[in-house]
Amino acid sequence: MSQASPKIEVRRVHELKDVAANIARDLKQCRGAGTALVISQRPAVALSVICKSWARLKREVAVDKARTLNRRRREEFDAQLTRMEWTEFTATDLEHFADVYVVEPSKATDIVPLAAIICIATPMSDLDIKKLLRKPMPEVVVIRYVTDQDALRDRGQHDT
Repeated sequence: MSQASPKIEVRRVHELKDVAANIARDLKQCRGAGTALVISQRPAVALSVICKSWARLKREVAVDKARTLNRRRREEFDAQLTRMEWTEFTATDLEHFADVYVVEPSKATDIVPLAAIICIATPMSDLDIKKLLRKPMPEVVVIRYVTDQDALRDRGQHDT
């Protein structure tokens, strides 16, 4: 019985700096799904920018909580804030448990089987992605971020 390859969602962003904010937003929406893997050429830099965007999202949730008097909504915001505050990120200690691993492509294959969410934030060929996704979790969500520059470059390669 062959396993179908996961569907890859493509998110187009205008500039490279927008990728981290989009990743943080997507992680916030999918946080309950399980472990996340972010693939980046410069994991330490990506981690720093993602954490900054994550902190901004936590402030937005806190503001939303402060704006409502509805007790049920406030409890939902409290639960969301607690989950966000306890989310652990790492780019260096891949042996240590984390909720979000940020790694370069060469180190991603070890974490793919654990990941419920995979964010590809670096240009990778379709063949490399297919190799990477040989043994993913059954219900993995794969999001590929493409900048306008990447799209133009890819279009130019296909035209030749």
